[in-house]
Amino acid sequence: RYSKTLNRNDLENLMKQNNIKDAIILLKSKIEGLDKLEINANRVELEKSLDSIVETDLKVIKKYLSNSGIKILEAYLMKYKIDVEFDNSFAKLYFSNFLNAVSGTNKILEKQLKIEMDLLNIIWTYRYTRKNQFNPNLVLGKGYKININILKEIAKVNNVEEIKEILANTSYANVFKTN
Repeated sequence: RYSKTLNRNDLENLMKQNNIKDAIILLKSKIEGLDKLEINANRVELEKSLDSIVETDLKVIKKYLSNSGIKILEAYLMKYKIDVEFDNSFAKLYFSNFLNAVSGTNKILEKQLKIEMDLLNIIWTYRYTRKNQFNPNLVLGKGYKININILKEIAKVNNVEEIKEILANTSYANVFKTN
């Protein structure tokens, strides 16, 4: 099962892929267990397939652990489950406090903070959306130039090109470099 794994070069090649289809082709050649995944699958289907492989591997690992070993492993893995919530909670606290401190006193800094919050909302919505279910709890603030409906559309996309299309008619139309 582990004869085919991703090495550093594979990860670099994976980051160079321009779309999900090319990424799937590369991953299918390197990771056993993706044989049922269609080449034309979307991002969410790919993530579910990869999650399934990890869950299967964890079941195998747990067979060899004592009860205390299983508890330790589960406690360790909990960190990865809460990272998104922690990062988001920390960011909400940071931006909320910073925005309150500058609100009405420094319009330039206030505008910059709101833009940064919008951009983080775009990135987090794309990165952390699972099963096409948008999580409004991850949204920072009320939105500056990006509203909740645009974020819901971003939650449905499979690649950066589709995000560019959604953002084309917004103030953030040119935030992604073309090369």
